[in-house]
Amino acid sequence: MALFGSQEDSSADQAAGEPSQQKDSNNQLKAAANAQARTFSVLKHPRITEKTTRLAEEQNVYTFVVREDANKKEIKQAVADAYDVTPTDVRTTSIPDKKIRQARPSSGEKSGGKKAYVTLADGDSIELL
Repeated sequence: MALFGSQEDSSADQAAGEPSQQKDSNNQLKAAANAQARTFSVLKHPRITEKTTRLAEEQNVYTFVVREDANKKEIKQAVADAYDVTPTDVRTTSIPDKKIRQARPSSGEKSGGKKAYVTLADGDSIELL
C-alpha cells in the first residue's frame, strides 16, 4: 500500500498515457481536417470574363474570386490541391464596393471582394468550362 504516492503503479501510468496519445492523434486529425477545409474554402469560384479568357490562353494566367482574408500562400496551396497543377506566381487585388443607383429613391451597393491572378508552370492548364 502506497501512501501519498510514494510507489507508483505501472498499470496506472500506462492507462493514463494512452488517452493522452489518443487526444494528441485526435487533435492532429482535427487540425488536418480544418486545414484542408480552409484550403478548399479559399477559392470561391473562377472569374470568367473576356479578359481572363485571353490571359489564360496567352499567358497561362487564371483568375479566381477568393476569400477576402486569404493570403497568397493559401491561394497557391488551394489551386495546387484543387486542380493538380503547379502555380508559380500569385498576384492579388481587392475589388472595391460600388454604389448602385436604382429608378426608385433607394440606392444600393454592389459588394466587392478579392481576386487572385494565378500563373501556372509551363505545360499546366486548367479546364474551367
